[in-house]
Amino acid sequence: MRKLIIFMALLLSFSICVISVSAQVIWLRGDRSAAVTTIWTDISGNQHDATAAKDENPSKTGILNYNPVMVFDGVNDQMKIPYSFEGLSGLTVITVFQSPDTTERNVWSTENALSRKVLLTTRHITGPDSAIDFYGQNEKIPVINTITQNWIGTSVLSTNASLILGNTGKASGNRLFKGGIAEYIVFDKVLEPMVKLQFETYLAIKYGIPLKSNYISSDELVLWSAKDNQQFSNRITGIGRDDVYSLYQKQAKSSYDGINLLTISVNNLAKSNDSNTAKIDDKNFLLWGDNNKPLAIKQGSEQNAAVSFLQRQWLMKVNGNSASKLPTELQVKISKFPADSLGYWLVIDRSGKGDFSEDKLEYIFPDSISADSVAHFANIKWDTDQSGSDVFGFAQSKPLFAMITSQVQPTCSASNGGSVVLKVIGGRGPYQYELRNSSQNSFHKGEGAENITINGLSAGDYTFKLKDSKNDVVERTFSLNLPDELIVNLGEDQDLKLSPNKEIILDATAHINNSSAVTYKWTSSHGFSSDAGKIKVSQSGIYTVTVTNSLGCSFSDEIIVSGSVARKFDVFPAPVAVGDNYNVSVSLNEPEAVILKICDLNGSILKEIKSSDKSEYHFMNSLQVPGMYIVILQTSKGIETKKFMVH
Repeated sequence: MRKLIIFMALLLSFSICVISVSAQVIWLRGDRSAAVTTIWTDISGNQHDATAAKDENPSKTGILNYNPVMVFDGVNDQMKIPYSFEGLSGLTVITVFQSPDTTERNVWSTENALSRKVLLTTRHITGPDSAIDFYGQNEKIPVINTITQNWIGTSVLSTNASLILGNTGKASGNRLFKGGIAEYIVFDKVLEPMVKLQFETYLAIKYGIPLKSNYISSDELVLWSAKDNQQFSNRITGIGRDDVYSLYQKQAKSSYDGINLLTISVNNLAKSNDSNTAKIDDKNFLLWGDNNKPLAIKQGSEQNAAVSFLQRQWLMKVNGNSASKLPTELQVKISKFPADSLGYWLVIDRSGKGDFSEDKLEYIFPDSISADSVAHFANIKWDTDQSGSDVFGFAQSKPLFAMITSQVQPTCSASNGGSVVLKVIGGRGPYQYELRNSSQNSFHKGEGAENITINGLSAGDYTFKLKDSKNDVVERTFSLNLPDELIVNLGEDQDLKLSPNKEIILDATAHINNSSAVTYKWTSSHGFSSDAGKIKVSQSGIYTVTVTNSLGCSFSDEIIVSGSVARKFDVFPAPVAVGDNYNVSVSLNEPEAVILKICDLNGSILKEIKSSDKSEYHFMNSLQVPGMYIVILQTSKGIETKKFMVH
């Protein structure tokens, strides 16, 4: 928005046709003008009506953001106001106008003034001291222009000074105004910044003209923070009600959007704001602005993203006790989007953080698409989670999509306690699905409706495949993890011969947080045990550590330590009870093949194990009959035996 000064607002009360504001002397509104266009009624109550001579009157044919404006033809239309600035020490004038061509034209001025000469054109302001302030080329765009002036006293006053809209006096030779004037408000003093800003908020919402400052309601609530919402500071638009300013905007589109891309209304969009019969409670507002990104498609941010989104997104700020309950209709010209045969979904991030992760969005189908490619989304309610804001955009529709709405992670105490809930978007039921866990080699298969819940899942990487009755297929991947898992990693296998002191330190504490309450239990293939976090070893073997947390959940790792000078062969524990496991551990100087036989005293072979290409072996078994048994180890170096008792 372009304007000279940007503060504003007023305290005012209103009846059916008169609005009275402190220090306000003139208020002309396009939606409160008289039926006869030769008179534009002053609704401030001061009877400073603007009047036009015959054949010089503007028409009531203009519309700005669904509100009527007075249209001046640029040929001879002009109106006079019987009010003089002469003798004032200060004033504030706010004008809302739009000129359709590129020619600098007069908007309003004083006439026959001596001490208080003021002129506003579509490009500059001239003050009473003849100073000129150029505020830019404002043709073709709607403008909220605010002028504030301070003067010292003067003894030279005009007795017949007045104001004129659309001209600076025919004798001046300047071009008459062509275009629409929506509102003209005059105050006989310089208003406080907050008051000006509040009034500008009213005008910005009503006419769809964005401010670069905060939007402030009559009760000084920040409806839109310019600082906090910089990312979405483009084409700010809103609907809402503020009875202090007689604001009742029920439908809106940005007056700065040349293609009229997006329109939002309470209930169905009507021909005009006044003809919309929807109800909004006082002090309730919806304001939205966009990030100015192109109307182009970008793949979702996740790896293997299934959905593509429009790069332009909008922030919706919601204020008021009942604003989140307003049923709105959103209309968007999808003809301005990249062509897509399946059309577009409306997508909403209810957190308001702009997280467009495809599983964190709400997907909404259009209720209808018109012949000119306008998509209609009906009964949309904003800020349903009461976070204060939503971020919304559009995604290319797909024949079938599965959204992962929630996951429950397994725990170490309930390793199969995981679950996943998926919501089917699109397609036609019934739906058939398959779920595979590649790490656990598990498989689930079933049939479901729109919402599918799968329980009894363990940790792992999953692939979900969904097929509808039309044979459209979609795949999604996700992972379930143990959230209370401890990382126990002893590293790569080690060789004693490579250690200078023929000793190795094994550390199970390396990845355990010092504040974690855990216990350690070390064992080896030769019967070693310890409850320390770190151990020093000088013997070959297979070493296993088990770390248990305060919940009783255990996590283990093992490492092979080789390179001991002497060969080692152990059977333990001895003796062992019937049905309990016994261990046979073998450490060799070099990797080679072994044959292990378990025999009774009669020489019968109860079990034979063959293995090769290792220097460390660990076998575990159990026996169901008590008695004496023999373990026979055969290697390239010969045969060795061990006896043990089962009782």
